[in-house]
Amino acid sequence: MPTPSEFLRRFRLMAVPGPAAIAAVPSDRSEALRKELEPVFAALRDVNEDTAATVALAQAEGQARRTRAAEEASEIVATARSVTTDARAEAAAVLLAGAADQRRDLLDDGRRRATAISDNAERGMQAAVDELVRRVLAIGTAAGPAS
Repeated sequence: MPTPSEFLRRFRLMAVPGPAAIAAVPSDRSEALRKELEPVFAALRDVNEDTAATVALAQAEGQARRTRAAEEASEIVATARSVTTDARAEAAAVLLAGAADQRRDLLDDGRRRATAISDNAERGMQAAVDELVRRVLAIGTAAGPAS
């Protein structure tokens, strides 16, 4: 922002009315402007240094968080894989136990059926043998004594 004297200089006449004067060399104001702006630039340098330090700190913190997150994710994946393996083993054990029970039940049912068939066969065989003996005897008695 311009100083009040600079602001007022803008409205001054460049030359006084009257006869022509000797042309003067305009003053070099760059050094005055440099001195005036030096405190501002010095403050900005400090702000820039603080900003750079803040950015570096934020980047380091961000990297540390990313590293922690990656480690946590690896742990979660490892735990999940372990749990999955355990769950699969449990499921397989349950299925195998169920299959063993089913196998045992099928074998017991097969043995009962085989016993029933054998019992029916024996009863039927005894009746068939009795019938055969009766017929043979009937034929033998009908033919008479053998000579």
